Amino acid sequence: MNTSSPASTPATRQQFQQHCKQRLQLGREAIGARYRQGLSGPDLVRQQCQLTDGLLKQIWRDLPAVTGRAVSGRVALVAVGGYGRGELHPHSDIDLLILLDESADQETDLIFIESFIAFLWDIRLEVAHSVRRPSECHEEAGKDISTATSLLESRYLAGNQALFGQIQDWLAQHFPWTPAAFFEAKLQEQREQMLRAVAEAD
Repeated sequence: MNTSSPASTPATRQQFQQHCKQRLQLGREAIGARYRQGLSGPDLVRQQCQLTDGLLKQIWRDLPAVTGRAVSGRVALVAVGGYGRGELHPHSDIDLLILLDESADQETDLIFIESFIAFLWDIRLEVAHSVRRPSECHEEAGKDISTATSLLESRYLAGNQALFGQIQDWLAQHFPWTPAAFFEAKLQEQREQMLRAVAEAD
């Protein structure tokens, strides 16, 4: 599936927004048509993911040029959750982690991040995001099984790839959960999710 961006980027934010909305709409329509013609469920969620990957990468790369809000080389965009696994169901939230290097210019980078997330909402991409430094990822992963799982399922999208590599190296060498504790915590998480689903159904 071709998710490449055009050679040139529209000159204004409004033009770029319209371009991205159209790219998203046409991509979704094409995937929907293939699904009606027999595309399998697994291929559907994979192609949804590929479409979103391509669009997010283009926006991350080109948004500074149309807004004048630069991003430093000390930030990374990471897919997490089901999206991190390469699975994106229609109408699902797009789970993102924005990693900040410990030495990142907080004011400059947070202005860009705010602009980036606002742009995604403007083109009707429903995102759920968190902004963390590696030390904060380490701390949260030790306390929360959902955060630990999201980091295990994370996938690099754009920005500082070495920063993402730091997280992967830490997970490989210092994962804070033993296999037994991780298994029990995931079972408990699933029980709680099932109880919430039953309560909401009632």
